[in-house]
Amino acid sequence: MSNKIKFHLDENMPKAVATELRRLGIDVTTTPDKALIGRVDMDQQAFANQEERVLVTRDDDFLKIASQHFEHFGIVYFRQHRYDLGTMIKALKALYDESPSHDALKGQIKYPKAQ
Repeated sequence: MSNKIKFHLDENMPKAVATELRRLGIDVTTTPDKALIGRVDMDQQAFANQEERVLVTRDDDFLKIASQHFEHFGIVYFRQHRYDLGTMIKALKALYDESPSHDALKGQIKYPKAQ
């Protein structure tokens, strides 16, 4: 079993990001894959936590959840309309490569740089 970080992409993330990360061998789930479409943000976060996954989103509501000291395995936040697909994929691949274990981002919020 791999000890690398795993991602969960919420419904605001483009499907192409998950497709490319999977092609690169990264463990990724998505909200549609897990039948979580339309579920409240806390349900999305609970799923990611249960699976020990870093939640990847463009929804700033998750920043509010994190500010309430809700435990999580990490949140990667991409501001809407600032990132192209390639930038998001490169940023997530870099986080994957740089993270020594599945819980390396636990409790952290990452704001990748827009290019």
